[in-house]
Amino acid sequence: MVWHQRFAKQMRSLYVRFGSSYALSSTQRQQIDKSANVVDMLGAARSACMRFGSTYASLSMRWPHLVAGGTAATIIGAADLACQSTLQRDSARGTDWVRTLGVTVFAAWHYGVPTRMLYFWYDRFFGVAPLFSTAFKKMLVDVYIHSPLLLIPSYYAITGTIKGQTTDQIARQLRAEWFTASFGTVLYWTPLCMINFYFVPQHSRILFVSAGLYVYNTWLSWLSNKQRNLEIVIEAPKGVDNQNAFHVQLG
Repeated sequence: MVWHQRFAKQMRSLYVRFGSSYALSSTQRQQIDKSANVVDMLGAARSACMRFGSTYASLSMRWPHLVAGGTAATIIGAADLACQSTLQRDSARGTDWVRTLGVTVFAAWHYGVPTRMLYFWYDRFFGVAPLFSTAFKKMLVDVYIHSPLLLIPSYYAITGTIKGQTTDQIARQLRAEWFTASFGTVLYWTPLCMINFYFVPQHSRILFVSAGLYVYNTWLSWLSNKQRNLEIVIEAPKGVDNQNAFHVQLG
């Protein structure tokens, strides 16, 4: 019996042990029982989270690239669908599955292979000591070098190709939006990457990043499309990007 079950059992036995002395009413007994149920539920939820964390860590250490790619693809794909069904809902055209496929493929590849390899390299090169200076160096390389020079170009190349853009179209869009994407990435990910590298163990860093990507994608989708949603949507010619091109998942 775990701690929360023992505590709940003790709470439920209060009126049995002290009922004769304090003459607990039925209402008081019900309140005690409800409180015990809440404690039991919270304890069970905590235990379930701990079991999930342990299982995830074990799988991540056994298949680091596969688990990292699957985690990122699942969370980012779900975030994109959530954005399309709420903030960017288009009843006339429905869900843009090509867009979702693009960001999912990007997430599976980039976070499963190059990002996962970089995270291992950070530990080998900068060390694994739980020091602020160590986390700061990892964050500096990840946010200010990896993101603008590898992550953002990779995002535009993969998603643009899946959407059917030509190489010239991808290059023009990247040149036009690179600074904005890089600046937004720096603002959002500098504090989160410090937390990630300072507090989060190696096996769960991609999971932490993916959770941050969900929030980031939701906010950025709203920000980049709030004006567009007030206007009449005119169907753009095939191969030409619309104002929704910059709802990226960056980390």
